[in-house]
Amino acid sequence: MSPSEDTSRRSRRIMRAAGAALAAVAVVTAVSAVVPATAAVGGNTLSIDASKVIRPATHVASGGLYALATDTVPDKNVLLPLRLNQLTQPAPGVQQLGNGATTPSGDALKVAPTAIATGAQQTIRMPDIYPDWPYKWVSWDDYLGKVRTMVQARLDAKSTTNINGWELWNEPDGTWNTSAAGNFTDGWAKIHAEVRKLDGVTPIVGPSIQGYNHDWMLSFLTAAKKSNTVPDIISWHQWNADVLPGQLADLRKIESSLGITPRPVSINEYAWPDQVDVPSSSLRYISTFERETDVRDAERPYWFESGTVNGLLHNGQPTGTYWLYKWYGDMTGNIVSVTQNGAQDGVAALDSTRKILNAVVGGATGNNSVSIAGLGGFGSSVQATVSYTPDSGRFANVAAPTTVWSGTLSVSNGAISVPLTGQDPAGAYQILVTPTTGPTTSYQQTYEAENASVSNAIRYSSTAASNGGYVGGIDTVGDARNNSFVDFQVQVPVAGDYALSIRYANGTGSTSTQGLAYNGGGWTTVSYPSTGGWGSTGKFGTVSGPTLKLNAGFNTIRLAKGSPYFAGGSGYAELDSITVTTSASVPTWTAPANPPAATFVSRKEAESATIAGGTAYSSGNASNGSFVGSLDAKDSAVTFTFDAPSAGAYTLTLGAANSGGFFQNGTPSAVVAVSVNGGSANDTTVPVTGPWGANGGFFAAVTTTVQLNAGSNTIRVGHKDGQNYAELDYAQVSNPAGAVVR
Repeated sequence: MSPSEDTSRRSRRIMRAAGAALAAVAVVTAVSAVVPATAAVGGNTLSIDASKVIRPATHVASGGLYALATDTVPDKNVLLPLRLNQLTQPAPGVQQLGNGATTPSGDALKVAPTAIATGAQQTIRMPDIYPDWPYKWVSWDDYLGKVRTMVQARLDAKSTTNINGWELWNEPDGTWNTSAAGNFTDGWAKIHAEVRKLDGVTPIVGPSIQGYNHDWMLSFLTAAKKSNTVPDIISWHQWNADVLPGQLADLRKIESSLGITPRPVSINEYAWPDQVDVPSSSLRYISTFERETDVRDAERPYWFESGTVNGLLHNGQPTGTYWLYKWYGDMTGNIVSVTQNGAQDGVAALDSTRKILNAVVGGATGNNSVSIAGLGGFGSSVQATVSYTPDSGRFANVAAPTTVWSGTLSVSNGAISVPLTGQDPAGAYQILVTPTTGPTTSYQQTYEAENASVSNAIRYSSTAASNGGYVGGIDTVGDARNNSFVDFQVQVPVAGDYALSIRYANGTGSTSTQGLAYNGGGWTTVSYPSTGGWGSTGKFGTVSGPTLKLNAGFNTIRLAKGSPYFAGGSGYAELDSITVTTSASVPTWTAPANPPAATFVSRKEAESATIAGGTAYSSGNASNGSFVGSLDAKDSAVTFTFDAPSAGAYTLTLGAANSGGFFQNGTPSAVVAVSVNGGSANDTTVPVTGPWGANGGFFAAVTTTVQLNAGSNTIRVGHKDGQNYAELDYAQVSNPAGAVVR
């Protein structure tokens, strides 16, 4: 770890908090950051093995802190493709005014209808009943009275089925007022007891410390064990993906030493401000959380504003990072093995039913490749499509990803190699692989129960299950807190009638029943004859359900033992999958077209150009080992010379870095002035990319369009007075404008 980099990140956190009550002002000393892995310039091979299953695809890291502002912000339709897993939202009656907000937002009970519709569970952050950050302690009578009010409000919300945790306090290692409230472990026991007086069902989440700390966790769990108040879910915030495996191992040792049954882990905030809006940096966290199966869920952090899924949306529409999470949300079947290689990492899933391998990778620079093994069932050749989403920052929209390449690849010993040419280290890349004829069905027809939103039931593995997993323990008829059900988010291409079949197991020896409802409609009963055994013995059968009138796009289908407004099922049944099919005409699958490539590409290094008011520095992440920084003065600039084969529009790509350490003009983004052949300057925005080049940061690809003359041209890239700062690695021009470079 670089001490200077750690200090810069911490000071940035404090600076952004100033005047905006940013959520870490008082707690930064307990967490640390590290310099990113060097993004090797070319020659990196990332290995994916589709034959090695990690866990069912549940989108562990698809969640957010205060992701929803109201029941209509963000719009449900833009959230559905993300397949949100877990949210942490403010308490009922929220008063918290973090990050400069003028009105409280995000009340968990008020946003619940949208969260439920998108498949997300919610943890309630109880201390957000207070307006200030850090929280200002009033008295024990005050807080316990508020706790009782909050719990009763939840109990009164009898149709809200997605509250799966009470978070008793947030960042107690920085926000707990010991002098006024006493020792936190004693306070924890007090709050725990108060919640349990009214609600003995909903899991309790904690301690929600700023970052994992061995001594703190040992002390807390020792006291909690003694007072019989060990949390059901153990939570903390994560600011470095690479150290998580060791932290989880340490937690398990502590639990074992104290005789505590291993708890699921909730990472209820992750990623620094200079990481959260950079696709490849967010991907590093996603990849780690999926590999570490002790992690139940992880949420994007609240650094700026509520209601944007923490920067995935700007003005209600996607940013570049949104598409990373959308690709992740598209993953079905099983998460499979991806072996991190330096800066390059990724997450991948295999849907063996449809024969789709969906991988998302990112982090390296230059010309690299991805090796994908375990595709023996796909044939002797496959169709592969590579798409790209940029680092747009949180204040720029990206209408859709860019297709970089699409075509067929030969399979050798069940494996393929996918080239990534000119990789942008800040962006993310989706690699979609199918047989050459496409997936087995043009739209998803079979939905695995273990991929669905599971409430008060258990995911199990079985080689006899349709994709290796099923859901059992769907046993409870109770209330909105403990009813057992499975919600399937089903996406169909056209509206109309769909036949439903359900694959299940019933080992009771007699017929069992569950309720079925969809899209908020009424309940019908599904009967499951005995299959002669349970899923653990491979005794699955299939039954037809009612005909469903589904909408084009997303639909929610609930199969329940218990649910609000349903009297309850009888007996017991386990769920493997559901299948929806229609006789209506649906679009056929077609391979994406391979986009035209640029016919002219010329690249120049910044350190070899004409530098005014800047300095060349060394960096292993720069394309030629050096970059130009300290472009801080009014007249600082780098001037490049290019020979163009013809006059016309060219794409100009700049390799640029912006740490986000400055916040002028209401934004952390930088603006550089680009002028061609001495003409007027045009603004080009450089979003936050991560640390500065000298601190291990990489150089993101930033593009704009310029008009060049045939022959020699000069392109001046200068600092714009009064704006934030940027560093330059290279400039590249390509033609035709808009054509991909590969």
